[in-house]
Amino acid sequence: MTLFTLFSVQIYAQEWKEVSVPGRITHVQPMTGLVLWKDQARQLNSKYGQTIQLEFAYLLPNKVVKGCKQDGTIQYDWTSFEALLNDIASRKHQAVIRVRYENPDNDEVNASVKGSTAVPEYIKKRGDYHETFHKNGDGPTYYADWRNAELKRFTLQFYTDLAERYAHDRRLAFLETGFGHWSEYHIYGTEYKLGVNFPDMDFQTRFIQHLSNDKKITWYFFLSLHETI
Repeated sequence: MTLFTLFSVQIYAQEWKEVSVPGRITHVQPMTGLVLWKDQARQLNSKYGQTIQLEFAYLLPNKVVKGCKQDGTIQYDWTSFEALLNDIASRKHQAVIRVRYENPDNDEVNASVKGSTAVPEYIKKRGDYHETFHKNGDGPTYYADWRNAELKRFTLQFYTDLAERYAHDRRLAFLETGFGHWSEYHIYGTEYKLGVNFPDMDFQTRFIQHLSNDKKITWYFFLSLHETI
């Protein structure tokens, strides 16, 4: 108590001085204000746009991958993704992008088949690629076939190619990644079958090391860890 009293006396004994802070705050700061989904962002922008810095959206690999050459080079068409980034940038916001394969009960990939994966079509057409299906608590869902060597190779290469193209693009703030439903690291209502409907531990290790060690990948990746196994 004596030490506290002495310390307090010393503070109050000093003369308070007003200090001006140089510069001005003219716009929302990074990592401030997050809005989900582009339609919502458009609706809210006129009233709240200046208090929003970030907009969330998914990147579906099948939407930008058009094929693969015999030498393993992935063929891309980034038109749809460019349109998304430009739309977000038009509101002076930055994108938080999450790559995902599984989206339960969703028809964005295939209007007639709910829960279709966003695995590129050239992989789905392979004779050694076989997806599994389960109608779980999140809705009907097809699962990427993690027994397939090309899916694993593609997944690693995709992130390298994505980073090589967009790592220094100011339209993007962060890239999230993961596996399972919405890439949230869970497949709620479905039994985990490592190496079948969910990557096995060896590939998960390779994946994380790849994001850390590949010299082309120069931005931060966030794993969407809602649950662990």
